[in-house]
Amino acid sequence: MNTINRNDNGLTWDNGLSEESLKMLNKKSQSHSDIETKWAEIQTDYRHRYPELANEDLSYEPQQFDMLTKHIAQKTLRTPEEVREEIQNWKPSLYKRYDY
Repeated sequence: MNTINRNDNGLTWDNGLSEESLKMLNKKSQSHSDIETKWAEIQTDYRHRYPELANEDLSYEPQQFDMLTKHIAQKTLRTPEEVREEIQNWKPSLYKRYDY
């Protein structure tokens, strides 16, 4: 049950989650943000590595990154977890590529 509590710092929202659950949710949120940042850094290299993927395959709306990994997984015959791991561990190229 959600309740509003008053303490010395003002009002707080109690959503019934344990401190451990809140830490896990925060960590997952941080991880999600990290992989989206990583994607922004490697997207061009990724497009070169997988030329069969169209621009529409690699675009996504904010907060919909899981849908992107599922879509890439379907197109490349892998699992979303494999795609996510690949993105997280991707080493950006050491040189700048220019598309003319």
